[in-house]
Formats: sequence, C-alpha cells, structure tokens
Amino acid sequence: MSDVPERLEIYINEQRADLELFRLIIQICLVQFLDAIPQGRGPDYLNDFENEIVNTLKTSSTSPSTEEARFRELMLIRAESFFLGIRKKKGYPARSTGGNPKQN
Repeated sequence: MSDVPERLEIYINEQRADLELFRLIIQICLVQFLDAIPQGRGPDYLNDFENEIVNTLKTSSTSPSTEEARFRELMLIRAESFFLGIRKKKGYPARSTGGNPKQN
C-alpha cells in the first residue's frame, strides 16, 4: 500500500505532462496558422477565435451545479491565459472586450 501515493503522483505527473504537451501543440499550430493569414488580419482572427471559445464556455452549460460552474470559470481563466500567451508570442495587442456585444 505504501507505493499507492507514489503511483498516484506518477499518474498525475503523466496527465499534467500530456496536458502541457497538448497545450504547446495547439499554441504552435495556432501561431503557424496566424502566420499564414493575410497581413494585418491575425489579431482580428484571434479575437474572433477567442470570442467563440469564451461564448461557448459561457453558454454551453447543461447543468447549473456549483462544481460545473467553478470548473467553467477555471476554464475561462485558463483560456484567457492561453490566448494572452499567443498574443505575446505574436506581438498582438491585448484583446478589446468592449467592441463585441456578444461578450460578457
């Protein structure tokens, strides 16, 4: 029984590594896609993409449980961090939240 915490730690670290790997893969794919968009359209595309993700997270709830609401809020925070990283990598300005009435 004493190796159960060690096996659990290994499992958690493997899952964490997988998630970080997938995040890195998605970020690189998105940056390469943005590189292929006509000059000057990248920030608009990224804003539209992020808005779609955020709106989906805010409106796709099937059950109003507290646990699900907290998880969605955490996903929104992580999405913000993800897209901020893309913006920094590409040198894009911060997302403007006032121009899209679908937001909030």
